Amino acid sequence: MTLDSRALVWLRMGQFDKAVQDADGALTAKPKMATSLFTRGVARRRLGDVKAGDNDLAAARSLDPNVEGSFARHGVQP
Repeated sequence: MTLDSRALVWLRMGQFDKAVQDADGALTAKPKMATSLFTRGVARRRLGDVKAGDNDLAAARSLDPNVEGSFARHGVQP
């Protein structure tokens, strides 16, 4: 999904607000998309909303136990 991919690009560029916005859009279309939840969780944490970020990360991990490893390969860690 385009929004999911673009959210990761925004995250890597340090544009955390835009990452959250695109992840939200992706999750509107597919609420159980682990990658969008993980991206949004990391972005929220970096924006200072640790509780919401941790909730997203936990949801992503419950949907896909390997999601964190996938992101680590892209250099993204919570």
